[in-house]
Amino acid sequence: MNGKLLSIQNELRKLGNKKTAEHSQRFFRTGEGKYGEGDRFLGVRVLVLRKLARKYQGVSIEEASRLLKSQFREERLLSLLMLINIFKKTNEWGKI
Repeated sequence: MNGKLLSIQNELRKLGNKKTAEHSQRFFRTGEGKYGEGDRFLGVRVLVLRKLARKYQGVSIEEASRLLKSQFREERLLSLLMLINIFKKTNEWGKI
């Protein structure tokens, strides 16, 4: 994994909040047999993830896509937010 992705992941872990993560695990029903079974959380709020997506605007499609495979929901959501930002910047012919 490249340095940019590692710095993003490190920043997310620093911003994480244990109580928020525990609440999210209950809210999203991550227990055995539940719809969110196995999902893990860092405890980072969506508003913070949106700000990070703007901060890391220079991330490539490939880099953002790698976060989609993360075990943490916040990293996957951040990946999608970054991909949305990339998509918004493309012109009608798909060029970045």
